Amino acid sequence: EDYEYSNPYPFDKYYALYSESGFLGRYYSNGKMYFFMDFPATQEYLPHSYGLEANMMLGVSDDGVNYKFKNLMGYLKLSVTGDKVIRSIELSGNNNENLSGEYYFNMSDVYNLYLYQEGTGTLTLDCGEDGVPLSDQPTDFYFVVPPTSFEKGISVNITFTDGSMYPQSTTNPVDILRNTIQPMGTISTSDVVWQTVMIQHSADSFS
Repeated sequence: EDYEYSNPYPFDKYYALYSESGFLGRYYSNGKMYFFMDFPATQEYLPHSYGLEANMMLGVSDDGVNYKFKNLMGYLKLSVTGDKVIRSIELSGNNNENLSGEYYFNMSDVYNLYLYQEGTGTLTLDCGEDGVPLSDQPTDFYFVVPPTSFEKGISVNITFTDGSMYPQSTTNPVDILRNTIQPMGTISTSDVVWQTVMIQHSADSFS
């Protein structure tokens, strides 16, 4: 769906957006052009980087040929060791922060990204059917994250190809800033077995 706008070219430079798949449309109001982008809840693993088309960038050019791009998002780096194979990693905030959905920004102000329509509070890094094997040397996993202040910390849930899981969390505040990689401490998953138990009840409380 393309958002309505009154003037298609109210600027004196050329602009480009990444990624094309995330572009929703544009809206012109009160002399300002706004771009709308869809930020997905699932990202694909890519060695030593974030996944293709997971990032959001705005490019500016004087000639329509040479562009300088600015990142609109921030990045979280997880380093993991172990002896299993990771199928996926889920990231969430401990204060129900929204992490995906539709966002918009003014083309002349990439430092402010605004939420237009909420998505989910969880980002999933898909590591493929074969997964990513771990070793005693840290393997890095990158999440692209909207600039967010996680005041109550974050939680991650690592799922291995054998179906087992490894949860990890911190209550320390974590700030994801635009164009900045936030590294976390190395997570060791060796010699640890987690089991998940689901409890269902119909009363108002249980003990």
